[in-house]
Amino acid sequence: MPSKSKGFKIPVINSHNMSEHSVPPGKEFYFKTHDNRIVAIARSLEEFRDLLRELQTEAVLFHLRDNRNDFESWVRGAVKDDSLADQIKAIKELDGNPEMIKTKLCQAVDEKLEA
Repeated sequence: MPSKSKGFKIPVINSHNMSEHSVPPGKEFYFKTHDNRIVAIARSLEEFRDLLRELQTEAVLFHLRDNRNDFESWVRGAVKDDSLADQIKAIKELDGNPEMIKTKLCQAVDEKLEA
């Protein structure tokens, strides 16, 4: 369970209704910064998409840098969606500016949720 530092509240988007894209307890996605500080938690693919949109690009790109496959691994393992995980892997491998990569991630998740 993440700890809260004094005066800091981790933003969580509350979806009171469970969706078909909700993940089991303990399988939430924890958005972190380079100093390992948790900045947001997603409990469903919808929450993940909403947080991708609202979080600073730096918090999103942290999970894609170097050999990190955090988004791909979470989508494949917790959400159980191999095709979306493959799309995320391809986006991660793009050589583009950070905002473009963030936008493409949001588009891929939007398309999945609209399907």
